[in-house]
Amino acid sequence: MWDATMAPPPPEPPDVSRRAV
Repeated sequence: MWDATMAPPPPEPPDVSRRAV
């Protein structure tokens, strides 16, 4: 479950970035 106290999740990296990894 999501808690308001927690910071928002970071944006997902683009597919290109994933391929680089």
